[in-house]
Amino acid sequence: MLTSRQPIVREAGLCCNTLAGGGAVLIAGPILGAMPKRPSPSQPEPPQTTWTIYKFGASLKWVGTVQATDKREAIEKAAKEFRLDPAKLMAEQQR
Repeated sequence: MLTSRQPIVREAGLCCNTLAGGGAVLIAGPILGAMPKRPSPSQPEPPQTTWTIYKFGASLKWVGTVQATDKREAIEKAAKEFRLDPAKLMAEQQR
């Protein structure tokens, strides 16, 4: 027994359904199950900004500038680049 719509042909993304009265309807749209999934877009990388690096001591001493996306990354880069202890560094975003 046929229900109101039963798929009988599936090829090339088209589907032909039979109706309860015996007629057939061709659906020109793609079948969702047969469509390949698109890869989800990856998150864009945040823009890098310039950070001024200072070293703590008796007074703040200017060390240099680095390019980074956030304050933590700026201090890590500066510690490696200038060979200093990251605990003694401070980063300030340039405007």
